[in-house]
Amino acid sequence: MPVLLRELGAAGIHDEDILLLCASGPQGRTDPGQLAARLGAEVMERYRVVDHDVSEVIHLGQWNDIPLTINRRTLEADLFIATGIVAPHLYAGYTGGAATVAFGCVGDTTAEALCGPRLLCDPRVRPGEVKDNPVQEVIQSVAHRAGLRFALSVILDHTGQLVDVQAGDPLAVHQHMVFSASCLHNRPVPQTTYDVVIAGLDPPYDATLFQAVLGALFVGMIPQPAVRPGGVIILPARLSEAVGQSHNAQNFYAALANTHSRDVLMAHLMRKGCRPGEGRALQLARLMEQHEIIVVGSEFPELVEACHLQAVEDMEAAVDLTRWLLGDKLDVLVIPHAMHTAPILPVSDQQDPFGMSLTHKSF
Repeated sequence: MPVLLRELGAAGIHDEDILLLCASGPQGRTDPGQLAARLGAEVMERYRVVDHDVSEVIHLGQWNDIPLTINRRTLEADLFIATGIVAPHLYAGYTGGAATVAFGCVGDTTAEALCGPRLLCDPRVRPGEVKDNPVQEVIQSVAHRAGLRFALSVILDHTGQLVDVQAGDPLAVHQHMVFSASCLHNRPVPQTTYDVVIAGLDPPYDATLFQAVLGALFVGMIPQPAVRPGGVIILPARLSEAVGQSHNAQNFYAALANTHSRDVLMAHLMRKGCRPGEGRALQLARLMEQHEIIVVGSEFPELVEACHLQAVEDMEAAVDLTRWLLGDKLDVLVIPHAMHTAPILPVSDQQDPFGMSLTHKSF
């Protein structure tokens, strides 16, 4: 952000004519401490910084009966710029550019449709899947009608280090960055499917259950999952912050914990639609139809089990439970950084240029 602001200043744009709109989603609240840490004290002092407010949206028409809305400030601006990280996304395939706008600066009706059963149950809605993904088509429509003309996007590796940065036409930038990100995240594996996948989680994804289940969803929902139907996904996660305090996290937990059956939950959400956070509960319930999910080392095992997941104390217990479920002689794939890795089938003999190899072994 400081680099972008310096460029705008050098072009003759005054500080008072620049507005930083936080793409904070339907809840419209950004933690002041986190915001200050991300932007820096100088940026906070020099520029106007506001949260997105769903009461300030304007309707832009529809896309296949899905209402399109956008924060009015984007339409009032002479130049509308989107910034963000390009990374695999559960629904949009990849984040960045138009996705920042459509997930962060729209009204309730658009947000609910983007995370609703109509789109989530489409087989083309997957992590890493951009082409023909209807969620991508919706968010591109929102951004185009909102007048998004410029994007500044970056790619980070699992340590937070900058890998790539591009700026310019939003669609062209996103297409380039999706290719670049796939080169970073895609990893060849030595066989077509595995009985067990151990999905490692980097902070902060191991702190809350709402975030940790993304590891399982990314493993099981990519276009060619490495875990076989009926296989087990193991998530080592302490969950030091329990389910999570956000509104989305609480809706996610309530949807799972308040139903005795995954089938009942799915039928309920398919019928009434999904509030923020409940779309992830729907996806998790669908995944659990195919796979057992074991959470290892959680500080709140009762919350894990309330969400219909298995909770065990350590990896030895996870191995014992897996053997009880599937038997012996199991092929296991270890993914150290599940949120930054997509196993690619079949085998490629090319050497891994990024040094993030996956581990293949047998119990």
